[in-house]
Formats: sequence, structure tokens, C-alpha cells
Amino acid sequence: MKWETVLGLSVTLALSASAFAADTEMLGISEGYAQSTAFHQTLRPNLPGLRAATQIGAEVYDFRAPTFEIFSGPVRGYPTTSIFFCRVVDANGAVADHFSTDPKCEGIKDAVPDVLGSILTAAMPGTIPLPRYIHPKTNATWVTLKGWEAEHSGFKFDRNLGFVYPLEENAQTVSEERATWIPVYGYRRKGGNFDRLYSRMANENPKVFENQGVAFYTSKEPTSENDVPLYQYNFETGTHLLSLASFIPSATRDATLGYISLVPVEDRAALRRFVRPLKSGPAVEFWTLVGKLLYSERATEAVKTRSWSPYQFEFDETIGYVRTKGPRK
Repeated sequence: MKWETVLGLSVTLALSASAFAADTEMLGISEGYAQSTAFHQTLRPNLPGLRAATQIGAEVYDFRAPTFEIFSGPVRGYPTTSIFFCRVVDANGAVADHFSTDPKCEGIKDAVPDVLGSILTAAMPGTIPLPRYIHPKTNATWVTLKGWEAEHSGFKFDRNLGFVYPLEENAQTVSEERATWIPVYGYRRKGGNFDRLYSRMANENPKVFENQGVAFYTSKEPTSENDVPLYQYNFETGTHLLSLASFIPSATRDATLGYISLVPVEDRAALRRFVRPLKSGPAVEFWTLVGKLLYSERATEAVKTRSWSPYQFEFDETIGYVRTKGPRK
């Protein structure tokens, strides 16, 4: 397969122009994620027309801005290998792409290989490894430079496919003062259930949930390279969960609540998650707290003792850091 010329970039990092074949170009690669609840990731050159809601087969993908560059073909005198996307189409027509440097797709049944481009097999100045992650339960693979996102989604490091040239982050950061701060409201499910819902809406399903007020603030735009999106998920049991993971098996992503920080920042509080193991299986009920902003005096006891007799909530993790006060005037 021959891709169109898309970026027209001159190569100045480590390769001279004479090293390229006449039709070899640099390709900016975009990550695409299926809109369905099943995890399907794909990689595509950032060709004109590649945007959010791009349909490939029966699946619709949202594509991000390019994060790294590869070569459209071999580079003379440099160690390169082809990277293949091994396409598997299920009975419903959904496409799952597995990325590999093996033209036989590592033995995956019924996989059809096609060439995405060429990557370096050895490190060169200005390059970084291109890691692949795998989910231990589903065997789905994820190729991304954002390892934290894959790990938060339950994926484990599998192997490095080779070396690529990273592109600068495309999301433009803004200062804390110029950021648009979004109030996120905390809701308590009526009827004694410990489920907590978080929403940017001030009147979210009042028949089922009771509004407890503004829980914290997120930013509409990233304010630093440490800012990441915060998602809310809904399990089939009706339990809600806040997470940085962009995919959680058996859960539906309800909303993107805005950006929060991975590291402590002045004027921000830790967003902590507590869990209560259930007797009937591995499922848990979730109780999310922000700094000292608690929704119940009894919850204060849960934080101090890490137990709340007879429910016994346990600390799970600090999700990130959020503002508990609105923007400065």
C-alpha cells in the first residue's frame, strides 16, 4: 500500500535527504479509538479528512492529533523494518487492528497484514521507543506513547516495536489564571446506596440522585503537561466510577469531566478513591472523596480509620489533583 504525501517535512534529525528513496516521506501517525464500548485501537497516517467520527468498516473511530512520525518506506543505509497493521474483522464487521513487525501477524488467525510504514530497529538521535501494551484478559493490544493511559486501563507492557520520532504535544496548555474552570457536582444516590455520581450538570436525574453541591473543579483545557482527562464510567450494576482510564472492560464511559493534574499543584486537593469489597464477588462499591470536602460526617470516620463499620471501606488510590475552589477573581 502506498500512502499519500501528507506532511512534506524535511528530515533534519539524523538522516540526510539522500538516504531516502524518491517516494519515502515522513508520516505523522494518529491514534484512533472506537466509539463502541469494546476496545478497538487503530493507527493511521494523518491524511486529509482523518478526523473524529471516521468510519472504518462497521466501527466509528475518534482520531487524535499525530503523536509520532514514521517513514513511508525503507531508508537506505539505516536499520528499518516494516510495521504492519494486522486487520481482523469480526462477525459484526468491527475492525480490530493488531500492530506488529511480523508480516505473519504473530500467528493471529484470519489476520490480514498491510504495511503502515517503516520504523527504525535501533535508536537514533531524536528517537524514542514505540511500546505496545496488551490486556491480560482480552488480549487486545494498544500502541501508544502515553504508557500511563494504557496502564490505567488495565493494559500491561508487552514489547517495544522499534523507534520513532516523537511530535510535540498538540494540545495547547494555558495558565491556571486563563483556564476555563468547570464545576463538577457530586450526587448521592437516594435510598441508602453508597454510589456517587459526578456531573458537570447541576440538575442530574433528580428522581434518583441528590445534589450534594460542587465537589471540585476541573479545567476545560490542560494547564500543564501533567494534566490528563478525567472520565466517569457506569457499570451494568449501576455503580459509577471516576478514572483516568480511557477504556474499562464491561463499563460504559458516561462523560469526560475535564482535566485534572497527575501531580500535586498549589491550590489543588487530592482526589482519592475508597472501595468496599462485596461478599458476593470481586465487585466493589466506590466512595470518592476530595481532600477535606466530605459528603457525610460518617465518611470522615471512614478516612480516619480506613473502615466504616459495618461497611469497611478501604483506600484504593489517589486519582489525581483537583481544585476545590472556583477561579480566582
